[in-house]
Amino acid sequence: MGDDSGVLSPIDLKAYRNTLEELRASEEQFRALVANIPGVVYRCACDANWTMRFMSDCVEELTGYPVTEFIANRVRSWGSIIHPDDRPQVIEAVDEALTEGSPYVLQYRLIHATGERRWVAEYGRAVLGEQGERLWLDGVILDVSERRLAEQARNRAEVQLKQQAELNRHQALHDSLTGLPNRLLFHDRVHQALVVARREDTELALLIMDLDRFKEINDTLGHSSGDRLLIDVGRRLQETLRATDSIARLGGDEFGLLLPGSAALSVREAVERIRLAVDRPFVLDGLPMQVEASIGIALFPTHGNDVDTLVQHADVAMYVAKNANLGYAIYDPTVDRRETSSLNLVGELRRAIDEGELILHYQPKVSIRSGAVAGVEALVRWQHPVRGLIFPDEFIPVAQGTSLIGPLTLHVIDEALRQCQLWRKAGHELSVAVNVSSRNLIDVDFPDDVAALLTKWGLPAEVLELEITETAIVADLFRAKVVLERLGAIGLRLSVDDFGTGYSSLAYLKRLPINELKIDRSFITNMTTSEDDAVIVRSIIDLGRNLGLDVVAEGVESAEVWECLERLGCDIAQGYYMSRPIPPDEITSWLERLPAPWGKVGNQDRAGLP
Repeated sequence: MGDDSGVLSPIDLKAYRNTLEELRASEEQFRALVANIPGVVYRCACDANWTMRFMSDCVEELTGYPVTEFIANRVRSWGSIIHPDDRPQVIEAVDEALTEGSPYVLQYRLIHATGERRWVAEYGRAVLGEQGERLWLDGVILDVSERRLAEQARNRAEVQLKQQAELNRHQALHDSLTGLPNRLLFHDRVHQALVVARREDTELALLIMDLDRFKEINDTLGHSSGDRLLIDVGRRLQETLRATDSIARLGGDEFGLLLPGSAALSVREAVERIRLAVDRPFVLDGLPMQVEASIGIALFPTHGNDVDTLVQHADVAMYVAKNANLGYAIYDPTVDRRETSSLNLVGELRRAIDEGELILHYQPKVSIRSGAVAGVEALVRWQHPVRGLIFPDEFIPVAQGTSLIGPLTLHVIDEALRQCQLWRKAGHELSVAVNVSSRNLIDVDFPDDVAALLTKWGLPAEVLELEITETAIVADLFRAKVVLERLGAIGLRLSVDDFGTGYSSLAYLKRLPINELKIDRSFITNMTTSEDDAVIVRSIIDLGRNLGLDVVAEGVESAEVWECLERLGCDIAQGYYMSRPIPPDEITSWLERLPAPWGKVGNQDRAGLP
């Protein structure tokens, strides 16, 4: 203790010095601890000037100002560097915390000495005295700019992904030309409407509408005018129908309409409104154009209880209306059974494509010169669950009259390429030929669809050959030329099938990227007994040679015909003399038994061959 003079004794002085050393050591430990905290630690007094009692040195890195400018408010206050837009919410939050003596969490922007905006997160607590007086604020301030920017970037990415997903979903469910729902969305809406109709014991009508003069407009005014017509038809139908009704473009010039709550009488009234709307002249390129439509109607529950059945029966009714020039027809199960059976194939064929009922057989094409297999032609069959195996001459003409020929052709190409890939993996470098129709040749998306399938199976374009009839080419020569040129640019081989039976013309052979001519079997079969047929075959072979095209003879069924073709210089033969069309798993064994040269093989030597 000190004496009365106030001077410390030596003992007191030593204790004092020890206390100072302890305080100094404690302060150094505190500062070392604070220095390792990744943020600005502070204590701010709640006096009139909001004096900073303590602030860690890393404030300079955060704000660009040294700590001395904040301590005791000598130069700068903390509030002056808070972004003006954020100050009100900071003041409000701190004031609320001081009122209740509670913690507070804030995120706001600071203005750095360079003018840069930085996001910070502040975690603090208001400390009150025993009487509730405001003492000070303790807290830590962290730089969260990078995290905030990352969050904003992630939020933007999420918004973009959501928008893209919505766009993809819309594109997947809507027709790209008209913006109307497509077949997929239409089927879903019909399904949902059927659920409601069963629950509420109501009726509904499903309509399939096809434009009768659409091809004429395409041929006369061009396909851009045809596209505008489809858009205008879709708009008129939307204006005619009720808000509860649905319309879709199912493909080509075919539309589907769903009328919930409609019975036979009311649907007839709706059909009359639709026909009046479509019958009004359309103005295309300044010309008034009259368009007619055929409409098929199927009613729930009278004509079916599910989507596929109703669509199938509406399709049947539409073709009845079109063939009889009725304008519209309600499905009638008592209609001629043979016609109905054929028309029913349309609805069943859609299901057959989806459920994998279509199968391919393959017929080899053999080089006459070398005896080697030049490739195979894919020929589609329908393994019907009730009717058994159906050959293409029964269902392909039906498909060609509808938009089904598009998905059917792509399905065949897809399966043929899949099989081609399997053969190649097994060591057989086979190419495959597939027949396409006139509807494929006027589909501007067809080349892109074929290219996508080649990419899907990882195959070069030269493995695929497309066979087109002369009739299909001249049906719309201008548009066919565009599509064929795009197919040729991809690298596909193009062959004219049934050559000699259609509109043979040197003009189109010179103008189109054709690689091959296939002589129709009707000339090959009788060429050894008919001089006229022999002259035609010889002329086609000479024509192909002069134009630099390969020539294929189909329908070769005897050694005599083979040898005759060999003498004439024909390139390739296809027919029962070599092999009938066989399933893909038999091709490998056929190749192993393949004799050569074919012209020297007698009937006994061919024993056991297909």
